[in-house]
Amino acid sequence: MREKVFQVFIPMLLLGLGTWGILTFYGENFWLILSLLLCSFLFGLYMNINRLTHNPVSTKKSQNIHSITVDLVNETALLYDSLFKNNSDGIIVSDTNGNVVDGNPVICKMSGYTLEEFKNIELSSFICEDDLDKKFQHTKKALEGSPQEFNIHVQNRIGKKLLVMVKMIPIKVDEEIVGLFEIIKDITESKKLEEMMYHSDKMNAIGQLAAGVAHEIRNPLTSLKGFIQLSKSELSGEYVKIMELELERINQIVGEFLFLSKPQKVSFVFQNIGVILTDVVQFIKPEALLNKVEIHTTIDRDLPQVHCEENQLKQVFINLLKNSMEAMPSGGNIFITVSNNVDILSIKIKDEGVGIPKEILEKIGQPFFTTKQSGNGLGILVTYRIIESHGGTFSITSEENVGTEVEISLPISDDSSTQLAGNTLEIAQRNN
Repeated sequence: MREKVFQVFIPMLLLGLGTWGILTFYGENFWLILSLLLCSFLFGLYMNINRLTHNPVSTKKSQNIHSITVDLVNETALLYDSLFKNNSDGIIVSDTNGNVVDGNPVICKMSGYTLEEFKNIELSSFICEDDLDKKFQHTKKALEGSPQEFNIHVQNRIGKKLLVMVKMIPIKVDEEIVGLFEIIKDITESKKLEEMMYHSDKMNAIGQLAAGVAHEIRNPLTSLKGFIQLSKSELSGEYVKIMELELERINQIVGEFLFLSKPQKVSFVFQNIGVILTDVVQFIKPEALLNKVEIHTTIDRDLPQVHCEENQLKQVFINLLKNSMEAMPSGGNIFITVSNNVDILSIKIKDEGVGIPKEILEKIGQPFFTTKQSGNGLGILVTYRIIESHGGTFSITSEENVGTEVEISLPISDDSSTQLAGNTLEIAQRNN
């Protein structure tokens, strides 16, 4: 702006000074010279103003600013549309009555419903019953103008339960709330990973504690067993038998403690899980028949081998099958399924027992927690440790009066060889 002022008025100033000098020198021709100078002044003023107002650089700059402004206004809608449609989280736009107005592709994929279906489904069809009131309370606060963040459980179209984090943001138009943005993030897997890390830390702490306890118990235990042997002749045979059984039980608990407390020196080799399970079923079948339990196995053909320690996995399978039988005091069925899921070998053991209440299910795996009269609560803990040492995962799902399902997932090594006909033939021979 300053440059424009100089460009217009400095020439005018020079013309004015020139006029004063000429009038002083040519006083007798004053009016003629004044007229000429006035015409020159007006012509110069016109040329300067015309040059400024038609400056191509200035005009172009002004046009560019206008163009950028218009583009930003036009692109705002495109930016919103891109953020909405391409977001990695699910987004729902709802009105103040809770009706879904719009949703992005991710929420449709997460729920399993099309957008039109999602607009018309009942809230209870998507949100788990236990979290319906929680969702209602947060929605109420968001409609009052307070952004909300909370976790709830939802169920998609095929019945799979997901844990999601929901962020609610009020939509305001002229300071009036007209709806809500709901940003929904699936945190199911990250929560599982967090729980696994917590469980791993807990197992390490238990291991350290177990090492000290086992050491302190085993030494006096050995002495007690020795003195009982020496005193057999002086004590009642019945009492000696009871003491020996109880000491053996203590010794077994100490052994399990030692298993938890230190890494076991085992040799991992490639084995066929189908063959190991078949051996275990054959071993436990007589006990199952006595308890009126029938075991059904479904093992995929051509299973790849798994890098494992055979005896440890046999211990896991025997413990789980015995747990299933104990859960069916009147008899029933146990279903064992082994399948190849690309890079994971899945082993599922399902029973028709009484099931496990939710509050108890959350405590399973804690040391010394058990619902059995003669249990010590270390069996599942040892199972966790064995599966963990094999690089696998262990999970339990249960429903009261329906049954319990245990799933073990073991990694399939890239180096594992697949014995096609050989594996199937070996399993068939062992079944016979």
